[in-house]
Amino acid sequence: MLGELNRNRYKALELLAEHVRAPSRELSLDAIICDISDEDLKWVTNKVHYYLLKLLEDADVFIENFRPGRLDDWGIDIAELQKKYPRLVIVRVSGYGQSGPYANQPGFGTLMEAMSGFAEMTGEKDGVPTLPQFALADTLAGFYSALSAMFAIYSRDVNDSKKGQVIDVSIWESLFSILGPNAMVFDLTGEIPSRKGNTAPTSAPRNTYKTKDGKWVALAGATQTTAERLFKVIGRPELIKNPKFSNNAYRIAVSYTHLRAHETDSYLVCRRLREKKKGGGGGGG
Repeated sequence: MLGELNRNRYKALELLAEHVRAPSRELSLDAIICDISDEDLKWVTNKVHYYLLKLLEDADVFIENFRPGRLDDWGIDIAELQKKYPRLVIVRVSGYGQSGPYANQPGFGTLMEAMSGFAEMTGEKDGVPTLPQFALADTLAGFYSALSAMFAIYSRDVNDSKKGQVIDVSIWESLFSILGPNAMVFDLTGEIPSRKGNTAPTSAPRNTYKTKDGKWVALAGATQTTAERLFKVIGRPELIKNPKFSNNAYRIAVSYTHLRAHETDSYLVCRRLREKKKGGGGGGG
């Protein structure tokens, strides 16, 4: 029974591979499934490798997303692929990269969102470390992979290097790279980034504020002129001359709740902001 099942799967693999290689793509079938990790299919491993190599003959990019060493376990050697297909761009995506002390550890997006420090610095000041509700780490790694592959192809075809490249993409490093100057700040000062809710450590005011009609608005005054216009819009022009709010450094030092955006309703705030824009108030926040 099992043998018959494997033979049927093997036939299906052959048919799918033949269709992909065929000139006609009426079914828009651009992928096949090669279950090379299935112990019951070891007897067709050579055939699977054959089809993989056939697919790579005219491929621009080969992307693999396994723990380092897994392709070697399956008899797929990256160095050999480079020799056989020198124009091929190979993108290797893993949790911690192809080398380093954690290279052989499994890595998933949630782990990277924690280990990168993102979760630790995200959330309310007195709250718990907060994870994103979407695949942030995986998405960033995907962006880096796509951009890197594009530049590698540009180098090969436009700059005429005629050579492919092997690109090592770490999910952890992809997310860590967008966390701003935190690593440098820690290295220089020993200060560990802390949770600050929706406020920012470099500019104020910047937060979400609840209005008296129960709505929420996101406000930011990153520059002095923007902050002054914002104070007028929310009906608190006197804050402009208040020493506590006279410049960005002082505004960061005090509580942002002094803005009391709830003293006006959200519709009025939005309308005043639009009026300021129409009147040539300038951009910048």
